Amino acid sequence: MFKLISLIFLLFIAAFAFAQDERSIIDLNDQIREQVLTNSYDQRTLSRARNQLEMVLHTLSGIPEDIDGQLVCVPRDFYGKGPFVLALESRDFSRTKLMGFIFKTVESCLEKISVVRYMMGGLHACVPRDFNDAPPYVITKITKEGTTRRKDMFKNLSDCQELLMKARVNTEATMLCTSRDFTGAAPWVKVIVKNDGTSTRPSYQSFPTIESCLFN
Repeated sequence: MFKLISLIFLLFIAAFAFAQDERSIIDLNDQIREQVLTNSYDQRTLSRARNQLEMVLHTLSGIPEDIDGQLVCVPRDFYGKGPFVLALESRDFSRTKLMGFIFKTVESCLEKISVVRYMMGGLHACVPRDFNDAPPYVITKITKEGTTRRKDMFKNLSDCQELLMKARVNTEATMLCTSRDFTGAAPWVKVIVKNDGTSTRPSYQSFPTIESCLFN
């Protein structure tokens, strides 16, 4: 009898804790909504917040995450000065340097990761195509296993980051509007990229702007 009572008590405690977690998630969602509606934030802050919320959505959807940390800028060498490189910082604060991304200053490095999105099973950021910290820029997927650079090139960092921010993401795939000729300029075409890395172009129709591509 004592064991049965103890089991019932433990189940009650577990159910109570579960209900508290549910209530906390709902309350946090309400707080976020109120903050966004009543305050004015810069684009970088909103982009970081959206990236974090997208990762939460992936967690709730039961999709395994390839990334368990965030991108940071660290000195390439051990004496604490430039050049700087990107590093993947895990939740235990261990860091894995990504030596393929080298920046002359920490400011230049931070500018590249001011817009980061979690999609297609990894973190995505706009980085220089080459190793000289200069244009052109490409969108790069970063996971624990390595990095993958897309073919699309952009003359300006802002153009690359704008496309990254406007990508439409759900739990199964991501829809990007990319330059048809990989030059970072019009015309634009739709590309559907699934979480397994496969991609398709739904049609050969092209669009004059990114906005008309995304929403038509």
